[in-house]
Amino acid sequence: MSFNQWVQTYRSLAIQERNAVVALHTTLEHSTVPSLATEVHALRQHDIMAIAQRLGEHRRVTQQLSSLLSAARYVEGLVRRPGTPLTKVEAEVRRLEEHLSAARQGWDSVNQGMRDEEVRLLEEVQQALLRLQVGLPEDQSSTGTETRPRPTRVSRRDTRPYALQVVEEEMERIGGAEGGWDQKEHDRFFSLWLQSRATFDRRAFVQSIQRYFPSRTPAALLAHDEHVETYMNLVEKRKDIIASWKRRTQTGSTALETDTSISKPHSRTSTTVPLDHAEKLARWNERRLMEAEDKRSAALRWKWRQQREARIRREAQKQKKLEQEKKRLAEAELASQPVQPSFAEQQEARLQDLERRRRAKELQESLQRRQSIDLARAAEKHSRKLAQQQAEELRKLRLEKQAERARSAEVCAAKRDPGRLLRPNTAMRARMKELEEWKKAKEQTGQGLSEITRGFDPFALTPIPGARAPADWML
Repeated sequence: MSFNQWVQTYRSLAIQERNAVVALHTTLEHSTVPSLATEVHALRQHDIMAIAQRLGEHRRVTQQLSSLLSAARYVEGLVRRPGTPLTKVEAEVRRLEEHLSAARQGWDSVNQGMRDEEVRLLEEVQQALLRLQVGLPEDQSSTGTETRPRPTRVSRRDTRPYALQVVEEEMERIGGAEGGWDQKEHDRFFSLWLQSRATFDRRAFVQSIQRYFPSRTPAALLAHDEHVETYMNLVEKRKDIIASWKRRTQTGSTALETDTSISKPHSRTSTTVPLDHAEKLARWNERRLMEAEDKRSAALRWKWRQQREARIRREAQKQKKLEQEKKRLAEAELASQPVQPSFAEQQEARLQDLERRRRAKELQESLQRRQSIDLARAAEKHSRKLAQQQAEELRKLRLEKQAERARSAEVCAAKRDPGRLLRPNTAMRARMKELEEWKKAKEQTGQGLSEITRGFDPFALTPIPGARAPADWML
């Protein structure tokens, strides 16, 4: 059983259990029998315990799914990570498969436990309903008027079996025959589905019809395949229930006519209650037998599905083992035979050889070009050096010729005289002369300094008003 089927079965069982408990509580609360208060309290406690159990199973399944998802992401990261050893990836995948198989076994056991709990609760509900219908007080049954219970959630006018009502409600709950699809698409899918009922691998069937439904994903097609399978099972169950109901109705009506013809009522008031009880008992027996048949048929179908899934798993494992054996034999045969390169490998080797030759040729040509460039540069450098040497020789010859001409013209070169730098020049002599004149003027008048320094600019070419005239050497 896949996880989607398990979740669908879990929700269906939870809804059926809740509806049964609500109907029972409503019937018991509106009844006038005070002795059923204890039973109502006990059933409510069972309901609370069932709700707690469902919540616990939901949390456990959520935790298992989260752990499986984390493990799957870790394995995916190992696969995508470069350099990861293959043995480590295989070990992680094997561990993930073991966890998944253990989780599936746990889900199957929980599903079986919930089915057993459903059977037990339905039996308790049926027994309580029987006690409610049969165990009325004597003061109400002995009177001439019939006391009717208060209206409940189930209509009194609907005389169909309870199992038939549940099946039809389930058919409506899952979305009818179409399951939310368009009528044309569903008809096309249903025609293909009828042709492939003998196919056990539903994923292969979905892949084969993918081209007819381009707007639907493989997951949607697989879900609709499961929906059609569930709906057809409900249709078959409905047919069986209706046939059994008709058969039981005919048998019950004949037996009831026989019982009423034999019994002779003493009064009108005393015949009302026995007929009512007989009818109720007949209906209850009919419902009990039909529900037992439904449970038997559901158990048989579930067993058949489990066997089919087990057979599919065995065939898949067998096929996997055969493929592994073939792969191992092929690898052994390849290992035993000498390695012979294939045509593609030969072509690849030939192309690599041609590429290697082309690269060697290009490298040799580039080396030749570089050598020619180096030789040209060396020749240019040598010619430039020769030109420089020739120019230097020409300069030396020119200088020698100039010196020869100077010697021939008897030009005497001035000798070096370092002492002339310390001897006074014309300007210094003129200044010393002015200082002497200034000293004499100071001795005579005492105003020589102001006359000399006032407005005196030794570098001015034009006389400054009020200043002395510049010396001759300054003009």
